[in-house]
Amino acid sequence: MAETRVFKLNLVVNKCYEHAEYTHTQGEFPNKKLFTNVPPRYVGKFIRYEQGGWGDDGWRRDYFRDLNGNENVVNSVTGGTTCFREVPCGPPRLPPEHLETIQNRNHVPTLKSLAFAQLPTHTVSEVRKNFNTILGGKTRKRCKNSKRKNKSKRKNKSKRRQSKKYLKTK
Repeated sequence: MAETRVFKLNLVVNKCYEHAEYTHTQGEFPNKKLFTNVPPRYVGKFIRYEQGGWGDDGWRRDYFRDLNGNENVVNSVTGGTTCFREVPCGPPRLPPEHLETIQNRNHVPTLKSLAFAQLPTHTVSEVRKNFNTILGGKTRKRCKNSKRKNKSKRKNKSKRRQSKKYLKTK
């Protein structure tokens, strides 16, 4: 698993963070770098903190609000390994290895196109003849009904015209 660099930060209200405990360090004090081999967890936007105690008995709780509106609590570890990374607010991003697989993915055919491609060639011509009925298009009966409706509309129009002519002549 890839290692991720994390930081001991002074948290700022209304900024978003990921949380992880560092697993190993690199370098000495002024240039010390902290790393974790566990993927950081998105905790959300920093709201507030509570702390108490003195010295070795001290404690601290950080409160965050995630994207769903739930409140997450991060308890600081006594050994001081609690670390954060500042991230943009919003939905968490996919790791780079997942992005590559999505970008390289070919077009996935639909069920209809797969079924059509697997038919023997002599039935393809039959399917083309009855294409509308097989895939849920208009049937011939439906088309006939629409023609009947149009004829009845024409009759009604002609009756209206005749009645208007009749009224004008009187």
